[in-house]
Amino acid sequence: MDFVGAIKAGFTNYANFKGVAGKAEYWYFVLFIFLVNILLSFIDNFDDSGIISTAVSLALLLPSLSVLYRRLRDAGRSPLWFWGSLVSGLVFVILIIGLLVYLFTSGLINALMTDPSQITDDTIEQWFADPTGSVVFFMALISGLIAAILNILVSIVFCLQPSKTAEQGNKYVLPENPTI
Repeated sequence: MDFVGAIKAGFTNYANFKGVAGKAEYWYFVLFIFLVNILLSFIDNFDDSGIISTAVSLALLLPSLSVLYRRLRDAGRSPLWFWGSLVSGLVFVILIIGLLVYLFTSGLINALMTDPSQITDDTIEQWFADPTGSVVFFMALISGLIAAILNILVSIVFCLQPSKTAEQGNKYVLPENPTI
């Protein structure tokens, strides 16, 4: 499959979580998204709102998840790997949001934004002494590491594996010569 064919297949099957996607289709679609993000970074330099890049990123989210899911099926991997990496990433985002909310409500961010000279070592020690802040911080750190490891494992290691046929033990594809 060529570059243009992979982009067409990615958008044609944007919500298709059945079937398979070959290595070329997956990696060409990843390259396409990478190039679009580079282009969007230049556009964001002129457009301070970021509406265009946000809209394009949201539009590319479902096709990219779909092609990743189909690629994992083609490599003979369980869809649970996909869901595990997705859920761990969502948990990380939720914990980061919780950490930011905690920092804003505790006043530490306000102090940093208004007068950073007010922040002393005692202030930071008090923040880490508070069990809520330190627990949320370390939970976010650990879940972020788990999410990063799972996403690297799924997105790179598994997607670099060759396609597996049904005869090679891939239960997610149909056999080439099914017996009736």
